[in-house]
Amino acid sequence: MLLYHLLSLLGFHYVRIGAVALMPSTREPSTAIRVSVIDGPSTLDGIPGIESQLALRAISHIKSRLGTEALLRLLQPDIQASDEFWKSIVLSSRGKAPPAFAHLDVEVDPSLFNVDMFMAWLNSSDFMAYNGANPEQYVKRRVSTEDGTSHFEITESLGGKITSFSMPDFGPGGKSSFMASLPQFPFQRTGRFQLRDGTKFADFHCAFRNKPDRSGIEATLYLWFPDATPQRLIEETTFKALEGPLDQLDRIRYKEVS
Repeated sequence: MLLYHLLSLLGFHYVRIGAVALMPSTREPSTAIRVSVIDGPSTLDGIPGIESQLALRAISHIKSRLGTEALLRLLQPDIQASDEFWKSIVLSSRGKAPPAFAHLDVEVDPSLFNVDMFMAWLNSSDFMAYNGANPEQYVKRRVSTEDGTSHFEITESLGGKITSFSMPDFGPGGKSSFMASLPQFPFQRTGRFQLRDGTKFADFHCAFRNKPDRSGIEATLYLWFPDATPQRLIEETTFKALEGPLDQLDRIRYKEVS
């Protein structure tokens, strides 16, 4: 890891390293810097990826040691601040902003990963690996209600705001009039993001299908936020909402973080 620290000092941090050279990510040095891997472990070409995996392993260990309830107690000040933030956004908005949209195309062997496998996981309660593999995913769990139904409760960072919210009507039905039909996607889920006091601050519509040529999967996502929501927060949240299938691919690629 000493080499990684050296590269970080030079401005190379969380960038993909090629076999020959690196380009600095966040800094603009006065003189161009070029680093070549002359000799060493083959994994040198993937130093940021290795560092990321080690960080995920450390975070996963800390989360599992703390446990859900202790983690939520620790994050209460952040959650309360986020509650106030989202309530102020809702109160200062005049309607919904145009939907944020993301389209994901994944080429993968269908025997390793396909929509049926993903939906089976999504409908289960197996979220421990998901929580561990996403640094800003603190809690995701399915809880039962008095009327016999269940819903998701999630605590995660949305654009840097650690938010605790539920998805009480997550499912294939209940599509709002402003949502597209998308008949070419057989697997669809809709719902809303709701704070602990019942304040609704987002609507979502996601859809998945196996690609017609069976070369992988295709996913789309629409998110509607109040029009006073900062654009950067919308963009980051849109990306994070696609982490489910991306995380499943990471588990195939790297196996589970242990």
